[in-house]
Amino acid sequence: MVKRTLCEEAVQALSGVSTVRLDLAWVTMVDAGGLGVMLALQEQAASKGMRFELMNLSKPIRRVFEITRLDSVFRITSAVEFFPESRAEPHASVARLGFVRLAP
Repeated sequence: MVKRTLCEEAVQALSGVSTVRLDLAWVTMVDAGGLGVMLALQEQAASKGMRFELMNLSKPIRRVFEITRLDSVFRITSAVEFFPESRAEPHASVARLGFVRLAP
């Protein structure tokens, strides 16, 4: 049995959503495991007919994506967006996921 991440469970539970945006504003580092989770989330969203986007990458995190060339794989939004659903796609629904650091 494959262990699923909380984000994967959240994407699986979504319905009626056209876009999933992963907010990385509070992320200060990412390793290969984290990149793998993001790739899996993108694949999972695509299998449900949803777009998958990353937003609010810091300069160091953006550099990781450039070095690994994943910046050509993911759609990356650089601007801070507090209410993305109110923008250009008034009839499309957007789910925004973010990372929260949990204490051990």
